[in-house]
Amino acid sequence: HPAGGLGWEGAVCRDRVHALCGVDLQCADPNALARRWAGVLNAPLRQRDGVPVVTLVNATLRFLPVRDERGPGLSALHLQVTDAEAIVNAAHTEGLPIVEGVLGLGGVHWYLHALEEGTGT
Repeated sequence: HPAGGLGWEGAVCRDRVHALCGVDLQCADPNALARRWAGVLNAPLRQRDGVPVVTLVNATLRFLPVRDERGPGLSALHLQVTDAEAIVNAAHTEGLPIVEGVLGLGGVHWYLHALEEGTGT
């Protein structure tokens, strides 16, 4: 069985968040790590604005140099959101840092990207 169990898809609430659409990983050698992930996932490796990127069917993995004190590892998640305002309001209510649509939670930056009208993806 998958980690989430069977039938979890029907329990997903999309009132505010539609989908995870990207992941940023910080590391010492972004090109090497990107090549490794591309090989493991059998996915194309490209450069986008000088950043190695592995594109999957439903998400993009970006590999970045270590840019802050959090060190190597998961640095950001990119979410397609249906109600950014509700997320921002909830973050403020909970006292969570949020600046220009980027929520700080659990040592990870959560980027809120508006779901494009009519795309469903």
